[in-house]
Amino acid sequence: MLEFPTLTHDRASSLKQGYSLVGSLTVHFYTCLQLPLLGTSETRTAPASCARAFHSLFFTVLAGLRQKFGPEYERAVQKHGSERKAEAKLADRKERVEKLNIRDLDPMERERFSKQWESVQSRFVDSPRGAVAEADDLISSLMKTRGYPVSDFDQRAADISVDHPRVVENYRSAHDIALRVGKNGASTEDLRTAMIHYRSLFEELVQVPTIVERKEVA
Repeated sequence: MLEFPTLTHDRASSLKQGYSLVGSLTVHFYTCLQLPLLGTSETRTAPASCARAFHSLFFTVLAGLRQKFGPEYERAVQKHGSERKAEAKLADRKERVEKLNIRDLDPMERERFSKQWESVQSRFVDSPRGAVAEADDLISSLMKTRGYPVSDFDQRAADISVDHPRVVENYRSAHDIALRVGKNGASTEDLRTAMIHYRSLFEELVQVPTIVERKEVA
């Protein structure tokens, strides 16, 4: 009797487990297809059971992709023309990022970058164009320090989308505005929007701790 791997129902768990299980079950599935040749009543029913198990596991993994990447999943579908191609590209992204040496900032680095961001943000009132350009550079420097390759923007955004899918589209929008600054193609409102977008990504990358106020009990 064939034993199939069990998939956890926690969709927030690593997709790496899911892809490993799909590969494992695929092997079992093709093995099942050969069982009717053995001629027993038990083996004649195996292919149908294999197909149902494979179908269930496969779509559970895909649901995990949709949940993990959120809006980025839909963007990938539109860009590549089909869910199958989009899912393959997103899986490739995840595998690539897993191979990178991404690390957390140490306390001194976190403090340094936080002070730099405060400085950049404070200059927005007097020089919004300059502040947006500096914010773009600061995000790149922060990413490089954490271990992300930063030579190509599209690849940079794709890498960010794996662990920060909710803010990556904001990053693309902010970067596009920063590019338009030199061509006088960005309004003051555009620049303000760019700073807000950069801040949302900065806070995720720098891992700003949530401050919880504690009140003394009298």
